[in-house]
Amino acid sequence: MKDAGGCDSFTGKVPSGPDAGARAGGDHLLSLFDNMLEGIALHRLVFDDEGRAVDYEIVDVNPRFEKMLGVHRDSLVGRSALSVYGTKEAPWLKEYADVALSGCPFRFETCSEATGRNFEISVIPWHVKGFATIYTDVTERRRVEATLKESGARYRTLVDTLPLGITIIDRDHRVVVANTTQAGLFRKTCEELIGKNCFREFEKRDAVCPHCPGVTCMETGRPACIETEGVRDDGSRLSVRITAIPLNSDEGGFSGFMEVVEDITEQRKAEADRKKFEARLLHAQKLESLGVLVGGIAHDFNNILTAILGHAELALLRMSAVSPGRENIREIEGAASRAADLARQMLAYSGKGRFVVETLDLNAIIAEMTHMLEVSISKNAVLRFDLHKGLPPVDCDATQLRQVIMNLVINASDAIGSRSGTIAITTGAADCDRAYLAETWLDEHLEEGLYVYLEIADTGCGIGKDELAKIFDPFFTTKFTGRGLGLAAVLGIIRGHRGAIKVQSEPGKGSIFKVLLPASADRGGCMNKESVVVERIGAGRTVLLVDDEETVRAIGRQMLEELGFRTLIARDGREALELFGARSGEISCVMLDLTMPHMDGEEAFRELKRISPDVKVIMSSGYDEQDVTQRFVGKGLAGFIQKPYKLAELGAVLMNILHAAEE
Repeated sequence: MKDAGGCDSFTGKVPSGPDAGARAGGDHLLSLFDNMLEGIALHRLVFDDEGRAVDYEIVDVNPRFEKMLGVHRDSLVGRSALSVYGTKEAPWLKEYADVALSGCPFRFETCSEATGRNFEISVIPWHVKGFATIYTDVTERRRVEATLKESGARYRTLVDTLPLGITIIDRDHRVVVANTTQAGLFRKTCEELIGKNCFREFEKRDAVCPHCPGVTCMETGRPACIETEGVRDDGSRLSVRITAIPLNSDEGGFSGFMEVVEDITEQRKAEADRKKFEARLLHAQKLESLGVLVGGIAHDFNNILTAILGHAELALLRMSAVSPGRENIREIEGAASRAADLARQMLAYSGKGRFVVETLDLNAIIAEMTHMLEVSISKNAVLRFDLHKGLPPVDCDATQLRQVIMNLVINASDAIGSRSGTIAITTGAADCDRAYLAETWLDEHLEEGLYVYLEIADTGCGIGKDELAKIFDPFFTTKFTGRGLGLAAVLGIIRGHRGAIKVQSEPGKGSIFKVLLPASADRGGCMNKESVVVERIGAGRTVLLVDDEETVRAIGRQMLEELGFRTLIARDGREALELFGARSGEISCVMLDLTMPHMDGEEAFRELKRISPDVKVIMSSGYDEQDVTQRFVGKGLAGFIQKPYKLAELGAVLMNILHAAEE
């Protein structure tokens, strides 16, 4: 083939000799042209009279072009593009002309309709005002790329939807890849993490984390796992488990590492809640076990004190006013009263110490105690009161409530010590939900609702974390000399009233004890019961006294006779039934001990009621009223008296029952 000047299409030289043909000359270039793996077509621009490119002629194509496009050389060579393609304008004419005239190559990609193959076409200038198109079959490459793209999309979808954070981090601790989960853990987008230092983004550090598992895994060549805390931009924290895996480098060694991050915040919270619950349960079980033991001791102790106090009281009634022994008897009575207080404290610790339940005004109780509190605390401590007006009443034992207040205030004073400080006593009411009650000592499935609170705060030395967990243990103290049951009794009293206590303390900053007591269902007002003075009310009446303790029977008989009653005595439930069966017509009332051998008070009560449904029975016990009477709700128990009791208390109970019977 020759151009318009008669030059060879490859060398540009004019062929000579008789055998010179269209493809003569430049054999080495011709061989290269024919054996190229790319399809090549040579073109020459065709111009109109005004010098504008209007078409291009196909000068030559190599064998590879024929095979790739599925055409024959003879059907192309020497023809114009317009005739080959049958179009009004030669395809890509402007772009081809720009290459041929400017000498700047370009590349594009197309798909052959005839073969369905994808070709990348490189257009380069060739000879004078000509150009070559070089066809590269990229069908397989594009298929692989499409497969890889699809696989990459699937991989990205998989990685992004994993519930685990995934990051790829280079040797300089910069984030290269982060999935959506990882970004979401730190409330960011993936783009915000890319290129950033992992230690700054995830732990807000200025240098590589000392516990970095990535460093460890690159040093050992094995995965490394740690548990740590991440920090978000707003300061909130999350617990995470990180597994780091080293990534191999093409040059040898490691190019970085991949971190798999599991959010274990809820798991750690659940574990902490479980441990806290187990600790509370263990403490509750310990209190329950000790409570049973202490309650039993207090019960037996009260039987003994009943005899001591009763005899002392009767002795004083019968002794001459000028007898020198009266003072000794009073000392005995005082010592026995202190022992009775200790027994009450023991019952309070066991959570079974509610003796006389009244509807009380907490503010009134505190107001009555003001002077006593002021003289009981250190001279360096100042009392401040913030008593909320209009508090709902509470159903409490006044004596025990005073004990709680006194113990907490004295503890606050001891915490202040020789320094100057303040003790603030605050009252109020609040609706407490389950979450709030769960944070208290001891939440034993307390009911949600309205609680009246007493808060005693001090500016003292505070309590350390380890000591804080033990403050309610019996006899635990940080003082040189202990004070017995102390806060354990306070907790027992509060438990006995279905309340709770919250404690906040920090060494050097003081403590806050907040007592919660359920508001009374009776919101109409508060009552203050006064002691009843009883005269000889038993004239003409008989009481059957049933108790297995000889000392209690002896003093009980004397006290009843002092009140004017005739007394019948039984040592246990069986004897009581025999006596009652024989003399029920003359018995006005039965005083029945709860705990006895052979037949206890509960069984004897049932049998007495079976014999005579109208019989008046007073239950007597060293245990508290609530613990006993709840067994007899709706069964017709006439009354209850707590051991040890005094003459006036016994007379008041009997008078109430007899008056009720007469009405």
